[in-house]
Amino acid sequence: MRIGAALFIVLFLSNSEPVTATEQYEIVQSYETSSESDNGSSGSSSGSSVWIETVHRGADACVEKTFDSVDAPGQTRPLAAWKLPVRVRQCGNAAPTIVNEDEMLARLEKFLEAVELTRDACGSYYFTWNVFQIDCDPKAALDFVRDVDLGEADISSGAEYVMPDSAGSAILATSRGDNAFVGTGKINTEFLRDQAAQTIKVLAELNGEEVSDEDVMARLKNHQFSGGFTVEFEVDRLTGMITRTLTTETRTVDAEGVVETRKAIETTRRKRVEPANEPDPSVI
Repeated sequence: MRIGAALFIVLFLSNSEPVTATEQYEIVQSYETSSESDNGSSGSSSGSSVWIETVHRGADACVEKTFDSVDAPGQTRPLAAWKLPVRVRQCGNAAPTIVNEDEMLARLEKFLEAVELTRDACGSYYFTWNVFQIDCDPKAALDFVRDVDLGEADISSGAEYVMPDSAGSAILATSRGDNAFVGTGKINTEFLRDQAAQTIKVLAELNGEEVSDEDVMARLKNHQFSGGFTVEFEVDRLTGMITRTLTTETRTVDAEGVVETRKAIETTRRKRVEPANEPDPSVI
């Protein structure tokens, strides 16, 4: 996806909460993965996504943010992408809440209707040119927001960085002056085992097979899992741009002693694309 013409995201706020500032950020996330095994198999993949984050700061202590993907010119957004745009509201230290959940659920119903499924299919997997899980919970979008909203990250020496899904954590330390912070940690082995189990279940479901949790655990009983990660934040003090680079490396040894290693590098960059402190012209 690429940014074509300027993108304007319109967000209507209550007259009782006048906008005092509007900011807009571009978030670009790219990834590269590679894997290889003792049995001679290997693979790699790469890709990128672009989003726009619009921040509306009210006269009170609350902030509303809109996150939306950026579609290529002439591209029709797939109905499966029903979770975006998502609007979240946060007041002080309170947990963020979704503002437009009803809109999201309406888009979900259109998606399910298009693929001729009902809510009974929620949680199962769907196969087209890709495999994806049919997730029907709007609140899952908050996980996406927490991942890409680098403006809310604690980037300082001594701060704790927690991996998604509590896969591990690391304490940040300064690196290359006061503009970069880096931390290393181990990935929880149970998290890796759960991921491997989920892969077995997905493949079984796509092949029309039934597999119990006990069968899956029996297959993985003698597998050994290990892994680590490095996370680095870099802050451009002049422009405010934040870059996070997350590198993960895992190693699996199966019951026959075959070793498989995987490496993934994910880079997320958040930069300002609109000036701050200008009232939103859409607010009456």
